[in-house]
Amino acid sequence: MQDIPDTERIRGHACFVNDHTIAVADHTLVTGKSIVIATGSRAAYPDWFSALGERLILSDSVFDWHDLPKAVAVMGPGIIGWS
Repeated sequence: MQDIPDTERIRGHACFVNDHTIAVADHTLVTGKSIVIATGSRAAYPDWFSALGERLILSDSVFDWHDLPKAVAVMGPGIIGWS
């Protein structure tokens, strides 16, 4: 998403006007046969987790691992935590 030029992005609170139209922040109407909403996300954790230092590994990093550890603890209510 970071590679998409700002001129091509639409940001703001949005709501569906009908099955094929979205109103974005009272300034833009988007219409289409199909609409995909990609809100994005990032890992969030309590501040006290920072005490783990380098041992704190966020889910995004796991997919870059080349060697797997013998054990790993997975915490969190997100899609990775519930897997």
